[in-house]
Amino acid sequence: MGTVAILAVCCTPVIAQQQMPPEQAFALFEQATKTITSLDVVMQVRMSWPMKHVVIGTRTIEGQQVPITEWAERLPGEPQKSEQHFYRQVMSPSGQRRIEYFVSAQAANPRAIQVLDGEAMRELEPDLRLGAIKPHKGRILFDAEDYSAFFKTEFGNMPWVKIFRLRPTMTATLEPDGAVLIHSPPTPKTSFQNYGFRVWLDPHHGMLPRKVERYVLDSDAELLWSDAYVNKWHQLPSGAWAPIEVTTTNYNRKDPHKGRAVNVYVAKVDVARSKWNQPIPPATFVLAFPKGTQVTDLIRDVIFTTGDEDSGKNLDRLLADAQNVAPLRQMFEPPAQNRSPLFWWIVALNGVVMIGGLALAFFLRRRARAQ
Repeated sequence: MGTVAILAVCCTPVIAQQQMPPEQAFALFEQATKTITSLDVVMQVRMSWPMKHVVIGTRTIEGQQVPITEWAERLPGEPQKSEQHFYRQVMSPSGQRRIEYFVSAQAANPRAIQVLDGEAMRELEPDLRLGAIKPHKGRILFDAEDYSAFFKTEFGNMPWVKIFRLRPTMTATLEPDGAVLIHSPPTPKTSFQNYGFRVWLDPHHGMLPRKVERYVLDSDAELLWSDAYVNKWHQLPSGAWAPIEVTTTNYNRKDPHKGRAVNVYVAKVDVARSKWNQPIPPATFVLAFPKGTQVTDLIRDVIFTTGDEDSGKNLDRLLADAQNVAPLRQMFEPPAQNRSPLFWWIVALNGVVMIGGLALAFFLRRRARAQ
């Protein structure tokens, strides 16, 4: 009996992987992303840090001591750091976005709002009467917290299919369970040249991505730096699917803890309070600044206080009606002899112009997540 069982196992046919034309895989992927045309989702993201940052030394910049940190193991019994973020994320078929930040799942009003209206990015902290206007050049949220990244985009606003079509080295494989694996290794002189990507399209959920891996080459060996898994799905009335729970893990890329998970994000959608593929009122993507709001305008390089009530639709009119208009450079630039490389680094990130305001608050919060 044992011999027969062994023979049966040994002789069971194994379905091999099959190569398929990459363009065919792209078409499947692109068609899948079109099954979600708009969304209005309420979600929470829990972040945890299995490892911690420790100071291993300092370096001197313009006479100031700046700490040098690295990831380290937590001590036995040391609690793991974690925090939660709460969002409402809205996206129109044309790509307009609205992100609302809440202090808790029960909070009625957002503490901060961002709107990408097609002309610019507007940001507002209502309670503080602080606002910002800036060009939109990239991501709004980290991919681990951005719902659109769970099915459609990478690095904030770049569609996956567009990334793949910009890269000359590509393979597509049909796996035994019907999944399609698209693989693009690091390729010099191409989009995101230092990164390799693997995306698995799920045949049981409309060929949307169920798993994503991002890696770099380390001495010619692959070194995983991030992966994302869809843990749960929700079927829409149309029969299409939407991801509603996603786990994203980032890994250390340096010795002595190379390959260890350093932070983990678990994003969960509140299905009862969310909707997909339903009409979204145009007013959703209008963010007006109340009278008396201090606004930092990174497009025109000025800071001002709003005068007449803002319509939320005309930046030129907003500035024309403003009070206390002053150039950003005049207000925030230190004397030339006191500038340091750190100053220019901060300026490049648009943080220095928002002392006490929105842009700096968002920037510091995002840096804190990585520590």
